[in-house]
Amino acid sequence: MQYPAQLLDTLGALGTLTERGEVTFDWRDGVRYYRTADQSDSPDR
Repeated sequence: MQYPAQLLDTLGALGTLTERGEVTFDWRDGVRYYRTADQSDSPDR
């Protein structure tokens, strides 16, 4: 799943998830999106 960074910042989860290595991020259209490390985006599913 992907979430706008602002949502995770609001939830107070961004720092914790980043430290654990459970999220990665990419930029699209000037917005930073974080992707969870689960396999939900895998084409195998």
